Amino acid sequence: MTVAGIGCDLQAHQPVRAAWSRHGDRYLRTVFSPLERRSASADVPLMALRFAVKESVAKALQVRSDQPLPWREISVLGARSAEPAGPEPAAQVWQVHLTGAARSYARTAGITHWLVEADPGDTCDTAIATVLALAGAKSSIQAMMETRRGDCTAVESHRTTDLGGGRTAVADMPGGVPERTTADAPRLGETHMSQEQTDAVNDAVETVRQVVAQHAHLSTDAATLAETDSLYGAGMTSHASVNVMLGVEDAFDIEFPEEMLTKETFESLNSIAAAVAQLQDEQ
Repeated sequence: MTVAGIGCDLQAHQPVRAAWSRHGDRYLRTVFSPLERRSASADVPLMALRFAVKESVAKALQVRSDQPLPWREISVLGARSAEPAGPEPAAQVWQVHLTGAARSYARTAGITHWLVEADPGDTCDTAIATVLALAGAKSSIQAMMETRRGDCTAVESHRTTDLGGGRTAVADMPGGVPERTTADAPRLGETHMSQEQTDAVNDAVETVRQVVAQHAHLSTDAATLAETDSLYGAGMTSHASVNVMLGVEDAFDIEFPEEMLTKETFESLNSIAAAVAQLQDEQ
């Protein structure tokens, strides 16, 4: 068995709490799978952990900037032990299950199993996750990591994680889930825009800028951004992009289809405005 990919991510609790408070079930439906929403969806540390694992999995899958972010197709399942068995921290076992495009990405990369180490960060309000994507035959992997007590990086020491039995194996997922194909989805900027469409983009930019200023939590003043500056380069995180997306939907009374939920769409003020203009033109 070989390591086919690795991903790690941190997710603070406060942005998750704020997004859930502001958008409620709409936020949950955007980010979490039906399986996750049926399991402790109101637990903010658990939501933060799940998002951190999702981002780690997406990094391990090397999802391209023009491919839809498969948040709802990555289910992070498991439960936190209520009480530790002794002086060591309680064990936490998390399982990754993929469907749809995320499952297709894994198959293309030859990924068959996942090893997840994650902590909800109850003591420091930040969830942390590290994910290994593994390719090869089923086996058991023994995680030999020292426990750092009282630290958000704490994991169970000398734990053997059984990757068999379908617990974390993509190959063991039940069938019947249609796989989404995104190869034929139109990409922003690939078609020539008419003057009317260009004007619509220009009209939308300043409203988008206001939404970004409110929700993106940039390291720079949104008012100083050029229309083509990278929002990610200016400090916008993946989770902040969710808030930007929901804010843009509210501002323009639109809904982004799944094929538009890409990093490319939310790369800049101009790319977001172009997506808005395209959706308005289709209404």
